[in-house]
Amino acid sequence: MASWSHLCAVQPRRLAELACVAVKESFQNQPGLRVGTQLVEAAERVAQEMGLQRLFVLTTQAHHWFERLGYLPAGVDALPAEKQKFYNLQRKSKVLIKTLETA
Repeated sequence: MASWSHLCAVQPRRLAELACVAVKESFQNQPGLRVGTQLVEAAERVAQEMGLQRLFVLTTQAHHWFERLGYLPAGVDALPAEKQKFYNLQRKSKVLIKTLETA
C-alpha cells in the first residue's frame, strides 16, 4: 500500500477530521507522483459529496505541507468539543482547517 487516510465526520457542524494521512517513504518526494496530495484531494472530494463544509487536521510534522494545500492554522478551540477534550497538549499538534468549495 502506497498511502492511507481516514475521514471522520462530525455531522452537526458539517466538519470532518482528515486523520492518519500517511505515504510510504519510497513514494514520498517522487517527482510527478504527488501521492499524498492526490490522497488528500480525494478525501476532500468525498467530504464534499457527504455535504461537509470543512476539514481539519492535527499534525506534528506536516503543517507546512497542509498549508500549501489550502489548510489554515487554527486554535484548539476551533475543534469539536469532543475532540478538544482529548487534545494532547504534550504532542503540540498544530490544528489546521480548510473550508471546502461548494458545488
